[in-house]
Amino acid sequence: MILPRLAANRIQNLLTVFPVVVVTGPRQSGKSTLLKHLLPGYRYVTFDLQSVRELFEQDRLGFVRALGQRVILDEVQKVPAVFEVIKVLVDENWQSGAFVLTGSAQFPLVKGLESLAGRCGFQSLLPFQVSEIPREQTGVPELTGFYPELVLRGGEMAREWYDGYVTTYLERDVRDLLAVTNLNDFRKVVGLLAARTGQELNLSSIAREAGINERTVNAWVSVLEASYLVFLVRPWHNNLGKRLVKRPKLYFWDTGLVCFLTGIRTMEQLESGPMAGTLFENFVVADLHKTALHGGFDQRFSYFRTNAGVEIDLLVEAFDQQSLTLLEVKRRATPKADDTKSLRAVLSAPGLLPEGWSAQGLVVLTEGAVQPITAQVQAVGAPQLLRETARQGLAFWP
Repeated sequence: MILPRLAANRIQNLLTVFPVVVVTGPRQSGKSTLLKHLLPGYRYVTFDLQSVRELFEQDRLGFVRALGQRVILDEVQKVPAVFEVIKVLVDENWQSGAFVLTGSAQFPLVKGLESLAGRCGFQSLLPFQVSEIPREQTGVPELTGFYPELVLRGGEMAREWYDGYVTTYLERDVRDLLAVTNLNDFRKVVGLLAARTGQELNLSSIAREAGINERTVNAWVSVLEASYLVFLVRPWHNNLGKRLVKRPKLYFWDTGLVCFLTGIRTMEQLESGPMAGTLFENFVVADLHKTALHGGFDQRFSYFRTNAGVEIDLLVEAFDQQSLTLLEVKRRATPKADDTKSLRAVLSAPGLLPEGWSAQGLVVLTEGAVQPITAQVQAVGAPQLLRETARQGLAFWP
């Protein structure tokens, strides 16, 4: 069963312009499945196989030339030499949509793609977002995960799937990206990060608890980010330079992975445990971020916090719509009076918006239709927010 992906339209658009389209994302996010379905006339070759890598090394240019135009090359970070070969072939015969490259690790991809500057279009493909899952689909993705295989089987055997996923990731990708000498320490750090999802990234605190140095933790967070397991949201500030020196908040792309790493196995454990609120926030923030990446929306994500205690979970600057949306995420079905306090304070602050921009506040709840609270603040259930945002962008709210 193939479920439609929001990124498909953007991939097809990129193929009409660029000779090389690069599709990146974590392992098992559906890259190969989507591309085979979307491009049935393309030949598919994966460098995940040692035998294929050996054939390539015997005659690099001859190997790729023999594949012809219209080819999908999977896991290209395994063979960095392929980028120079593709450059030669593209420059010989510039043709849009000639090569589609996929990869599950950013570091080697970025380094290799330097030789293809100006020839590539890029698209990320992450685990499913809410709008891509049929309403009648069984399972609870917030708990059991958004990876296609888990969604399609209703979350069955999620614990076993994640156990294999994490083990494979540690054994294959981490060793390829970074010389991790102690995998037990690395897995401990991953668990500590999962327990702190949605919080400011305090490297020194994690290093102390894990018993390793802060520089190592920082390097490992970079590996997790490059492998599309976590992402960072930086604090909002009028001065862009100041955003970069303050602590970011760390989120996981998939809340099912967080539940696995922190020992949450049932919805009862999730809803009654200390991470209920932060997991719901992670779920909403990750889904909105997926929508921006899959749909090609020109948006920047940040959070807001002052020394005076004013805090906003998420700010989304939509440059393509010239709007700023402030979101407070609450794991409950009905809003409370205090939910709008920070939103109203920030929305009324002078100098917040560029000239001509609009601003709005949203209290995101577990369920419910849109309901106005003030002139600039509305409440809405996450399911409606996430599905409508995927169709129209954040500025559709009246």
